[in-house]
Amino acid sequence: MSALSTLPLVLTMGGMIDIAQQYKARSKLQSAADSAIIAASRSAPGASIDDMNRNAKIFLEANYGTGAQGTVKKVGDQIVYNISATVPYNFLTIFGMKASRISVNSTAEAAGADMDIVLILDNSLSMIGDKRIVELRKAANQFISTIEAMKSNVQIAIIPFDNTVFAGPGIVSQFNSISERSSVQRDGKSGPAPSSKSQLEEERDVSSGVWSGCIEDRSMDYDTNGIPADITNKRTLYPRKRCDDNKLQSVFPLSKDYKAARSLIDRMKPNGLTNNVIGLQWAMEAFTPQAPLTGSNPRAKRIAMLMTDGENTNSRWDGLGSRIDARMRIACKALKDADVILYTINLMEGDQKLLRDCATSPDYFFDIDLASQLTSVFQQISKRLAVLRIVH
Repeated sequence: MSALSTLPLVLTMGGMIDIAQQYKARSKLQSAADSAIIAASRSAPGASIDDMNRNAKIFLEANYGTGAQGTVKKVGDQIVYNISATVPYNFLTIFGMKASRISVNSTAEAAGADMDIVLILDNSLSMIGDKRIVELRKAANQFISTIEAMKSNVQIAIIPFDNTVFAGPGIVSQFNSISERSSVQRDGKSGPAPSSKSQLEEERDVSSGVWSGCIEDRSMDYDTNGIPADITNKRTLYPRKRCDDNKLQSVFPLSKDYKAARSLIDRMKPNGLTNNVIGLQWAMEAFTPQAPLTGSNPRAKRIAMLMTDGENTNSRWDGLGSRIDARMRIACKALKDADVILYTINLMEGDQKLLRDCATSPDYFFDIDLASQLTSVFQQISKRLAVLRIVH
């Protein structure tokens, strides 16, 4: 076969290679567009179109290169990214065809996943310094407003804690109280049961005889899990404790009453010592359907956010931080084993390694030196939660 007779075959094969490269470039551009639209979407809600375009461009160039141009626009609840790029030919230039213009678009919308989010917020006395509690109120309230703007089925719970938690009247009423007619065992001796018994343990530290609502750690190992109380087993009950004062706000069960959640946060005041374990344990209470914190959604994605500004200093069991830390590791593991996504935030003085280990993974841990950085961290997390899905 002469060289002249093989020329059409060579040109045909060359053209096929150019066309294959076009398809490959289009596929790469589509993948880059999808990544870019997710990046742009994470800055919503509240972000301007210019902000979303800037974020999208960064991801587009990182995944495709500088040879593409794109424009983000909002269409209803969707975000659309239209992109085009020029792909040069290699063989078809012989016929005067220099390049091809390819275009793709990517459309994303809110995933709409149900979420239950529990904010575990350190209200210990050290939060009074450096405007920490002021900045925490601001950050948490903006976070809730961002979640509300998603217009999805998202519930919020709040667990303010120091070395105890506080159960307001609405929570106390949720503790089961049932009639008993059989005998029960107490200290190894059988005797008549009371006419009713609550999930609350009898006052252990209430000298005045009037209980104000504070609750301390449950007995080990119920202090690190969400196993419901059994009124016939004292170890499972919730120990009532004397409140040092009335500053600590009540735990707030999962709810879509965002206004009430923000109001509670506005009333938070620093008080007491630090016991992260009880905050984590009551987060487990929020995620379980049983009293005292009801309202969890069994279909929801579960997220917990622990914010603390200091190391563990006091619990029902110990004033030695290292021992409380050991209980905290168990509590963190219990949450993660229950498929809870756990974010941890260390404000200035907490145990960095402990909090990093407690988080779902190291990139779910935030370490900040200034209280004024709390709002930025809470917003970063809210943007992660506002993940969108590609619908093309």
